[in-house]
Amino acid sequence: MRAALVPLLALAPLAACAAPGAPADPGPSSARACFIPSQVRNFRTEGLGTVYLRTSRDEVFRLTSACGDLDPAWRLALVSDNGVTTCVGDRVTLQASGSVVPASSGRCSAFVDRRLTADEVAALPARARP
Repeated sequence: MRAALVPLLALAPLAACAAPGAPADPGPSSARACFIPSQVRNFRTEGLGTVYLRTSRDEVFRLTSACGDLDPAWRLALVSDNGVTTCVGDRVTLQASGSVVPASSGRCSAFVDRRLTADEVAALPARARP
């Protein structure tokens, strides 16, 4: 199991939860695109169920979850049960830590939805772009 810690830029209390199912069409840019969790450099959230991660290879991945808002004062660990790499279609666990972590475990499940294209990343609102 491998974890990567990244400072949270937009998070609220996390509760133990399950992520929604896989999308019907992950898009052509996502075909088993993978990253190493320890190479995640930044993340942002959009709404209550979307997390965008940027890797050291300057790739951006979208995760869907039922984690709720993420607090910027927290740190986020991404734990993969698949070994060294995490790929589109994999489930991961998000673990929040910080000075005011919720009473629950601060853990929830997420699904690696897709890797975004450069145009999709540029089209994201600035507050959601990692």
